[in-house]
Amino acid sequence: MLTYDKDTGIFRWKIKPARNIVIGSEAGSFNTAGYRRIRIDGEEILAHRIAWAMDKGAWPKEEIDHKNQEPSDNRIDNLQEATRVQNACNRKAQRNNKSGFKGVRLACLKKDGTQSWDVSITINGKLTQVYGFKSAEEAHEHYKILAVQFHDPAFVNFG
Repeated sequence: MLTYDKDTGIFRWKIKPARNIVIGSEAGSFNTAGYRRIRIDGEEILAHRIAWAMDKGAWPKEEIDHKNQEPSDNRIDNLQEATRVQNACNRKAQRNNKSGFKGVRLACLKKDGTQSWDVSITINGKLTQVYGFKSAEEAHEHYKILAVQFHDPAFVNFG
């Protein structure tokens, strides 16, 4: 049904599964999170899972992580099998993050004009918070120490 170029991550149709599909055209479309999905026999399947199955000869047992955090990059060298926790470790800082650092937030602005920064990180399924850093940079350094200490280094992302 599909061809897959593992160097580019692109899927192309080998057959014509619908009237509006041209053989050789790129398969699928993007969902709102930026992941390519491909409809096969009425079922939408995420392209990175198909890439894994086509390259490895079996469906992934758990999740597939994009090493570079780019959901549209389905090159096989950019994909790795991951648990939910490992996949979460490799996420970017949230869009609404105001500190500029993953896991760091402004705790309060004191009356004297100084700021206090906190670190939040999930360790063994529990949210751990460390309070009272004088700068976002100092808090981020502490976040990095905790991330490396408690998470698989292959999945740690400080972004």
